Amino acid sequence: LCDANFKKLDSLRRVHVKNKPVTTSSNSMPIRKKNKEVRSREFLTQKEISMLQTASNNGLFALRNSTMVMMAFRHALRVGELISLRWDQIDFELGQIFVQRVKNGINSTHPLRGAELRALAQLKREQKDGAIGGGYVFLTRHNLPMTPSNVRKMLESATEKAGLNIKIHPHMLRHFWILD
Repeated sequence: LCDANFKKLDSLRRVHVKNKPVTTSSNSMPIRKKNKEVRSREFLTQKEISMLQTASNNGLFALRNSTMVMMAFRHALRVGELISLRWDQIDFELGQIFVQRVKNGINSTHPLRGAELRALAQLKREQKDGAIGGGYVFLTRHNLPMTPSNVRKMLESATEKAGLNIKIHPHMLRHFWILD
């Protein structure tokens, strides 16, 4: 093969993901960009969290979305822990949440603060005291448990509304943990 044929083959090995070309290796698998090439940091500041929560607090699912951001952030929840949260893990009388960790994490009980308790209580009332959705706290519009993809899309939308110039993913909420 001549150089021209190699150039043609190389041009055929380009994959377009969201209108951005990603070069592929010789076995035609996309080469993933390093995180530092996609975003400058892997954490959010307190101000950005506040902006994100405010931006997620509008629209049809404002309460659900802002509560998800608050819970993930304040309790350092992974997206899988967040979407698998069930009403029986929340004790309103004691003001506690039982967190079942994934990835060999240690299950623990966390205190719930006023804003969290109020938001969760209102969310539970909207779900007819948790009777719909199989006991899951965070539901889609079809009363099914949220998926990681749902959470990513919600965060992308909130990021745009907040005017943040950073590519956010759910795990970034875990990288800055604060209690009031």
